[in-house]
Amino acid sequence: MHMSKDYQRDEENLSVETGESHTLKQIFVPILPAVIIIGLIIAIIKILGFVPGLSFTETEWFGYLDMLSNIGFGLIALIVAVSAMRTLSGRKGAVQEAEGEAPAMAAPAAETASAAPDSKQIDLVVMRCDEGDVKAPVPGKLRSYTEIPDEAFASGVLGEGVGITPEEEEIYAPFDGTVTTLAESKHAIGLTGPGGMELLIHVGVDTVMMNGDGFEPRVKEGDKVTCGQPLMHFDRKKIKAAGHPDVVVVLMTNSDDLANFRIML
Repeated sequence: MHMSKDYQRDEENLSVETGESHTLKQIFVPILPAVIIIGLIIAIIKILGFVPGLSFTETEWFGYLDMLSNIGFGLIALIVAVSAMRTLSGRKGAVQEAEGEAPAMAAPAAETASAAPDSKQIDLVVMRCDEGDVKAPVPGKLRSYTEIPDEAFASGVLGEGVGITPEEEEIYAPFDGTVTTLAESKHAIGLTGPGGMELLIHVGVDTVMMNGDGFEPRVKEGDKVTCGQPLMHFDRKKIKAAGHPDVVVVLMTNSDDLANFRIML
């Protein structure tokens, strides 16, 4: 049966208090008879000192006895004070130790980056040439590159390809290759594939202005990747909130150099 933290704390405090009582008993029980006897002697001496007409109370030896009684009274007071201080000190240390352990047990887990998904089986081919196939890096609706809402992409000056309106927020490698470039703002990745294919995957339009917010690369420059391997996670809500289209731009930047290059729309 599991106890609540409050119940455990009460039990710890109870054990501390019980320990205090046990400590006091260990100190005072053995010396209690002696303390009682000394106390009675001191009381008798003090009483006799106030009784008029007793000649021996005026003697020198009674003066010494009275002085010794004062010393005895002081020793008893000292023993009580030291014992009380040690007991209170022990209680404070025990309580601090018990309270100090609780926050460590209840410490929240540190935030971590989103876990990379497993490699994905990709069947849809979006580009093809004699050097190899390029598969869709993200599931979604295909469109011609000429329909991408950005003149640089739509004009074909950066190469031919497709735009994909994404249905997921994960970019996957479209072929076996190497990561050649990774934008500082994390929104774009360049890949080199079989036969020297050079591919640009650009998430969103004008998303460079987001300075990396909403983008989480899962690879770095120089990494070897296999088809279907996760490359990047992105946040569609953040892209739209920033006022940018979330279309994923996939362009073969050296399409003019590839044999029989064609777009599979």
